[in-house]
Amino acid sequence: MEWLCRLTGYLISNFKYNAIEGNRMSNLRVPSMFVADRHHIYGRFLKLAKEFGHTEAYARELTKLLPLPVSSAPAFLDRVTEVWRYDYGLPFDFPNDWAIGTDQWPEVRILYRVIDAANRNLDPQLLLGWLKRLSNESKHMDAMTEMRPILDLKDENLIL
Repeated sequence: MEWLCRLTGYLISNFKYNAIEGNRMSNLRVPSMFVADRHHIYGRFLKLAKEFGHTEAYARELTKLLPLPVSSAPAFLDRVTEVWRYDYGLPFDFPNDWAIGTDQWPEVRILYRVIDAANRNLDPQLLLGWLKRLSNESKHMDAMTEMRPILDLKDENLIL
């Protein structure tokens, strides 16, 4: 029962923030020459819901699951690949410099699919732990990759 209380508190705190426009939109770490358009993850999730045959209400439910740092990450249309991405993740550190790239600019479509898979297949206690890893910038891509094996499962009743 303790895990249910923690999960409920976590979701409520994210819901309160998700109702307010995030403040990271202006902090996009992508050269403007690569940005064709900008949007919030919330808006992109609503559009993706239609593509996946989900309702807008379900897309709103998924955005409420997103950890605060992820939900406030700016989304942008990559001019080169014409793919919607979001800016999240730590840059690669080198002795005298740092670099950013695709590990810091994951696809919004994959984030949607991963959150959907986690929502459908993880019990609440596992979901809470996974969401914590997803919110950690240094573990974000690891958490996304952990969901890859179950992305294409068809059984809606499978609970891990």
